[in-house]
Amino acid sequence: MKTPALFGLLAAAALLLAGCATKPMMNFDLSPEVDISEFKTFALMPLPERISGARLDAVQHYGPASQEAIRESLIAHGYTEAPFEEADFAINVKAAVTPTLNVSQWGYTTGNYAGSDYWGTSSYYEVVADVDVRPDDHAIVVLEIYENKEKTLAWCAWMVDRTKKNRMPVDEFTGLLKGMLATFPAKK
Repeated sequence: MKTPALFGLLAAAALLLAGCATKPMMNFDLSPEVDISEFKTFALMPLPERISGARLDAVQHYGPASQEAIRESLIAHGYTEAPFEEADFAINVKAAVTPTLNVSQWGYTTGNYAGSDYWGTSSYYEVVADVDVRPDDHAIVVLEIYENKEKTLAWCAWMVDRTKKNRMPVDEFTGLLKGMLATFPAKK
């Protein structure tokens, strides 16, 4: 009888904790000075050699899949890939990992606690830590779309997320890129 109740409690806790997971913050901006309604073709700009603050092999790990995800998204929006010199717009990918410290002041003061437990054993605790300091690196990914003839920034999207100790799976990362490009207007 206790086993089904325990499984139900564990399932409820798992759902609650999954709901507490943070999602990346995404945003975009469209330049009012560039008429993107004339865009028909695109070209991908070369990937950077290295991503600041990231593992040395990050570009090799994520680069090819990222370019393919961007290509698929733009084609799904109705655009056609073209040679760089002939494309109406070019898309550039930038990324960086920035180290930050997260400092939390909980507001408790240093104090003492003395007491005894059920069996009469005395204990003494001194509370000294009321500040929590932990590293909290942030990954930043930026997609820039430039009007190719004038080299003017037409659209920009960015995503900021806390990094994890383990690598994000490639398919999860490409899904985030596709989500960013979903905000880019489709060809009319």
